[in-house]
Amino acid sequence: MKKQSIPSLKKKAEIIFHRYIRLRDCLTTTGTLNRCHCITCGKSYPFETIQAGHFYHNGADFDERNLHGQCVHCNKYLHGNAIEYYPKMLSIYGQEVIDELAQMKRQPQKFTVEQLEKIIAETKEAIVYIEKL
Repeated sequence: MKKQSIPSLKKKAEIIFHRYIRLRDCLTTTGTLNRCHCITCGKSYPFETIQAGHFYHNGADFDERNLHGQCVHCNKYLHGNAIEYYPKMLSIYGQEVIDELAQMKRQPQKFTVEQLEKIIAETKEAIVYIEKL
């Protein structure tokens, strides 16, 4: 069997990880798997339209604390809506975690095939667990 390239595995890991984030936040914000409250504007949206919005990009892309369910308007058109995102992050995690994520973003990640395969496998397990609830 041919080994997948790191870029293709990273893309696959991102797709699966983002699905997990969206499911997690649907469950935690509405108690269902089909609707989610946007972390920044608080409005409720169908699962299919919610995105996994990053607080920071790069080194923290696979840290669960760094991504949350976010509507298209806040994530794409308001570029993450940082004005609202920051106080939510502060309330949920505190300044120490925000500082840790900021440090991570300055250290670009270089993944191995094995690391990406592990992220994919563990995230798939988490999705199966959530979907059984």
